[in-house]
Amino acid sequence: MHPLMFRKRILFLILIVFFPPYIHTQTTAEENVIRSLPMFVKFLTVGATLHLDGFVFALPGDLFGQEVNRFGQAVRRVLKCISDHDPRGFHCMNKSYVSKIGWSFEFDGIPVFVTTFAPCYPSNHARYAFGASEAFILLQPMYSFAIHDIGPDTPHTNWDSPVSVRDKIRVAFKENGRAYHVRDTIFYPAAHDIVKPLKEGVGDLVEWWVDPDSVDGEEEEEGDEGEEGEGEEGEEGEEGESGEEGSSGDETVSNESKKKQ
Repeated sequence: MHPLMFRKRILFLILIVFFPPYIHTQTTAEENVIRSLPMFVKFLTVGATLHLDGFVFALPGDLFGQEVNRFGQAVRRVLKCISDHDPRGFHCMNKSYVSKIGWSFEFDGIPVFVTTFAPCYPSNHARYAFGASEAFILLQPMYSFAIHDIGPDTPHTNWDSPVSVRDKIRVAFKENGRAYHVRDTIFYPAAHDIVKPLKEGVGDLVEWWVDPDSVDGEEEEEGDEGEEGEGEEGEEGEEGESGEEGSSGDETVSNESKKKQ
């Protein structure tokens, strides 16, 4: 069983995950994404009503999941492909401010929290894939956090006597040896937490959004510049320190930290 299909329990939450049709290894990542877009659109259409929480794209780990920067580039390609087919034409991945406060991933007008997992992460990392051969991109619409009452992002944690869902998720990750960095602010770029470095620390960053084949090595610029905004935890665990209200990629999949313990 894939690590993200864990018993469907997430600490105190229930997570229902949709996997698209299995990847065709003889086609490109983009072609596989395009094949899955009709299912993704359907998922977003009925997700809030049916309380569906996440949609997962699986990537061949041997091709994309063995080295964190290569994994980051695969994540960029997948998100860029989804963004390019945005029915509302917003194309969030073409914005000039992807790496800045105020940006978040969205599709068809729906804000989506993005968390990733891959074989390259060690067993003490919050993005550990639990022995899976594939790498994973979890897309979690922000309505999911509201449904489960995750609450607003906060730099404060009640470590000794956890009260909120967010407290309990952070404590669970720590107790299972996969503690993740909790910033001392809720204002930070959401993109910085989508692909985590192997070892977190000041200045450590995987610039997955940068296309190495672009002329200037920067994000494609499409119109307006990013508005700086606040970010309420997106994915906690690796709390999406972005300014979006939610739990973190780690918080939402906190059961991963307990699985196999």
